[in-house]
Amino acid sequence: MTWQEECALLARLETFDPAAFRESDDVPQAVCNFVLALAVIYNDFKDAIYAHVVLGSAKPDGSIRRTRAWGANVGAQGHVQRAILGMIHELLRLIEKSQAQIEHPTFASVVQRLNSPALTAWQALAAAGTGRESDALSKRLVRFRNSVAFHYEPTSSHPLG
Repeated sequence: MTWQEECALLARLETFDPAAFRESDDVPQAVCNFVLALAVIYNDFKDAIYAHVVLGSAKPDGSIRRTRAWGANVGAQGHVQRAILGMIHELLRLIEKSQAQIEHPTFASVVQRLNSPALTAWQALAAAGTGRESDALSKRLVRFRNSVAFHYEPTSSHPLG
């Protein structure tokens, strides 16, 4: 799929009042900043996933072998994968540092309204962000955070295997 075809599938552009990210009597600025940070991470993550998909579709013809083209493609895909893992690491650090914002009644009410798959994913992220391993996903996220993302350790095993 081309970039233009991918963009044609995106939702209609919408705007919103920037005041939505300014504190009010009920919501402190720290909660607004946390939600905005989550939105930025989401967009960065989405773009990195798209880059990974594009690189995957740009593989040289034939099976993998030692060529300049294959080396460049595999190297770029590895870089994007590490960038994605780095984003997960930073997301978990943000969650760890933002417990007061997460527990704020306004943010908690948004979490309570998530559909079941989204709630399960958020709970795994929240658990991993605080170092708790409550399920298989949070265990993997903690492992990524502690030993994968931009940690160049020659003794570590491959995290995805």
